[in-house]
Amino acid sequence: GQLMNVVTKSGGNTLHGSFALFSIPQRFNGSNVTGIPANRRKDIQPDMTLGGPILRDRIWFFSAYRRLQQDQTLNNAPIPRERRGNLWFGKITTQLTSNHRLTGTFQYDRTIQKNAVIRGSVAPGRSLGSTGSGLSSATMQVTDPSAFGTLTKGGPLVGASYNWIISSTK
Repeated sequence: GQLMNVVTKSGGNTLHGSFALFSIPQRFNGSNVTGIPANRRKDIQPDMTLGGPILRDRIWFFSAYRRLQQDQTLNNAPIPRERRGNLWFGKITTQLTSNHRLTGTFQYDRTIQKNAVIRGSVAPGRSLGSTGSGLSSATMQVTDPSAFGTLTKGGPLVGASYNWIISSTK
């Protein structure tokens, strides 16, 4: 058997925060296949956190924010998939008594991906793709930008947890 327990950060009695930036510029991409251009990919993702006390030794907060901005082509599609989103996380923890703790969380992680879904070839005159312009005759290459649609994922999520410590040894 296997057990995994994941605990998110909580605020503490001192104010703490962090900032990080994840980035992949297009010039970092390459192709290891002669004659095939590299897929286009550009990522920019700033991350920020802040946590601390609301009421010292009783109530703490923690919050996190991530901006997701990703442009990426797959199988050398004619237009990149554009993924955008603002990801929020908030947590409030209160120590009710020495053995009782209550935690509430809120997460909002909605992302919108343009050009992420292949719609099909139902529109008049729309050719979805070609097998002659990919890596080989067996590789489908999507060639018509109108064949792509938008995909929306995520949304709000609320949670609460209550911890009761029966005794310090149990």
